[in-house]
Amino acid sequence: MPDALRERLGKKEIVKQLGSSEKEALSSYPSFHAKIEQIFSGLNQPLAGEEETDTQNMSELEAHVQLIKKLRELGFDPYHQKFNSEGHPSDEAYKGKVAEGILDGYPVNENTGDPVGLSEEDAALVRALYSGPRETPAPTLADAKNLYLQEKESAGIEAADYKKLRQRAERVIGHAIDAIGGDRRITDVRRADARLIRDYLKGDIDVKLSTAKR
Repeated sequence: MPDALRERLGKKEIVKQLGSSEKEALSSYPSFHAKIEQIFSGLNQPLAGEEETDTQNMSELEAHVQLIKKLRELGFDPYHQKFNSEGHPSDEAYKGKVAEGILDGYPVNENTGDPVGLSEEDAALVRALYSGPRETPAPTLADAKNLYLQEKESAGIEAADYKKLRQRAERVIGHAIDAIGGDRRITDVRRADARLIRDYLKGDIDVKLSTAKR
């Protein structure tokens, strides 16, 4: 049981017999594991009064990173040539069982047979299990800002200095996004956009010329 969930559930582990033989246990494990992961995911949502994290506001890159992390937690190597699972010779069958286990946690529309209320995260995970993950999306300006701040924080910068750095980075990138009309992928930002950002900072925002040039 993850440490963060022990207090909420009041237990340290979940125990269930998956069969009377090793073969039965291995067959039952994927769907049961997927259901437990889904339960844990729901329990990780903040309680009333706790700080909320809006996962729906994730960038494409952040959502992709979360997806890859989840696939690895389920025992898959998403970057392997054949997208193999670790220790399971029948890869396609195993992936199918995991996907079915995820979908089994949702009610089904009697008319269409489709799961009702399927979250975007689980939908992406099921698609990846059946057809493999998409190519890694190009980072946006906000992604670059977040990576920059993560690197600075991991370097052991003082808390007070990091706070100032974060505020400045968020302010400047926020202005840049406003200047070009949205949080674009870095690969789509052109020289003309850089000029727009510079002129916006110098004129509309009235920041120092040295900051605008940077």
